[in-house]
Amino acid sequence: MNAVNYATNNACFGFNIRTAESRTAANYYFIATNNNTSACNGMRKSSGGAQYNFAVNNSSLGMFIGWNLGGQTGRFHIERTGSSTGGLYQNGISVQSGANLGTALPTSNFFVLAGNNGSGAAQNFTQAELSYFYLGASGILASIDARLATYLTSVGA
Repeated sequence: MNAVNYATNNACFGFNIRTAESRTAANYYFIATNNNTSACNGMRKSSGGAQYNFAVNNSSLGMFIGWNLGGQTGRFHIERTGSSTGGLYQNGISVQSGANLGTALPTSNFFVLAGNNGSGAAQNFTQAELSYFYLGASGILASIDARLATYLTSVGA
């Protein structure tokens, strides 16, 4: 999926983790552009198991924002919420924010169920199952999350 149409301070993506990643030996990416490089985007389960990281147009190496995730499944939405902040929402509720964002825009493809090694090759594949993935402009959380939650409930997912 191409991320070239992102706009500065106006970017988001989201997905539903249906089954959790059980392994803990390495970083496993649910989605990502460049892993830990300039203008990185994505979400991963970090080595060790309890720590998760997310990024949306982050500015430089190692700029994924970490948090300890309670539930490993559900709807996740990552959004650029302003010129210097980004936020992570789980099942429509804000669970983390951070301020290490940059102005560089991604020029590489999003990988789903894997990370992008920065050279265009997939790596660090997850064994989690995702129900959907979307990518777009900021401000769509309220409309898309409610609709997807209703749909997933209706199909018993």
